[in-house]
Amino acid sequence: MNSINQITTTDNNIISIKDLIKEVASIIPIKIRLSGNFYNSPFINFPHRQFRNILMEIFSNVYNHSQDKIVTIRIQDTKEHLIFKV
Repeated sequence: MNSINQITTTDNNIISIKDLIKEVASIIPIKIRLSGNFYNSPFINFPHRQFRNILMEIFSNVYNHSQDKIVTIRIQDTKEHLIFKV
């Protein structure tokens, strides 16, 4: 079974941020630091492939342009928005 099939998703594009980050991190060899309320991160309603492509772009840039190859990801849940900071 490949990692794409392991991601928690539904027909309505409900995805686990944490699982998607793990998937992309298994492809691009960088170190990821998770901070804030990350481990309690909610599922989001966002197209899986689109969000995956965004993470691939960010992680590829870290891999290609960062000496330490580390990215820090923070999640902040407000009453109106989920803020995802890289």
